[in-house]
Amino acid sequence: MLGLIGCIIPIVNFLVGIGFVVLYCYMGFSSKVQYNPDFDARKI
Repeated sequence: MLGLIGCIIPIVNFLVGIGFVVLYCYMGFSSKVQYNPDFDARKI
């Protein structure tokens, strides 16, 4: 069982890494996503 989990975790980690790259590319090159310098996460 532990061997199976050990084989699945690197695959999941690889897919999450690809997802972050796609997200960052979308945020960097999309005109719909805009930076808000007045955003304060502490107010949420």
